[in-house]
Amino acid sequence: MSALLRFFARFALVFEFLFLEIIAFVLIFHANAFQQSVIYKANTAFVVSVYETTSAWADYFYLGADNQRLAHENEMLVNKVARLETKLAALKDTSLVVTPAYRAISAKVVYSSINKIQNYILINKGKDYGLAPDMGVVSDEGVVGVVESVSEHFSVVLPILNTKLLVSGKLKSNDALGSVVWDGVSSTAAQFTEIPSHVEVVVGDSVVTSGFSAIFPEGIFIGTVEDVDYQDHKTFCDIELKLATDFQSLHYVRVIDVSRRQEQQQIENTIH
Repeated sequence: MSALLRFFARFALVFEFLFLEIIAFVLIFHANAFQQSVIYKANTAFVVSVYETTSAWADYFYLGADNQRLAHENEMLVNKVARLETKLAALKDTSLVVTPAYRAISAKVVYSSINKIQNYILINKGKDYGLAPDMGVVSDEGVVGVVESVSEHFSVVLPILNTKLLVSGKLKSNDALGSVVWDGVSSTAAQFTEIPSHVEVVVGDSVVTSGFSAIFPEGIFIGTVEDVDYQDHKTFCDIELKLATDFQSLHYVRVIDVSRRQEQQQIENTIH
């Protein structure tokens, strides 16, 4: 007890000074609107800073759930659009018995590679959701690839970033048909081939799916023309595409189940 009294006696002047300073600040604060404003702004800035920090952490922890919810909502919207397109076709021709052109199944990417010649993507849906080989896979931005194989609960996707994959596409401006292939160099670019040199190709034009296969419906975005090289001695021009899908940040995809896909593929096989 005596030690505590000696402590207060030793620092009595310091405590008295701090006490008087606090009283002075209180009087200034209550008597002057400018100081009130400054303190209020400083306090507000501090509270906002704390809120932003805690909100950022909360967003981080709930991001996975939000992405999954958005993927599910996108799946429902895509399927709703398909049903509306079907109803519109039926209204135009009442003699037709029309079924939806496709359905979409959302899935999460559990593994992917982008730095190999033969890249692959693994997703968490398989036979249990009706997935099968040769189904198209897309993202919110555009085409991703094609399902190569399936197990009960998983599927392996062959992305555009694989030299074995070829996707049928067309120029949106003039419907010129070609094929999208990958040269194994950049994860953001691919090549659009088989376009004759006499066809006018403009930088910035879009390349979309042609709809000429049972894999993708027509009109899904693949990429944008970034460079065109015309050479006199070549029958076809060299076209560089900037891919629509960002494969480095790909977390969710949609698998497209085209109606009558198997029937179309079987009849195509008889032609080949």
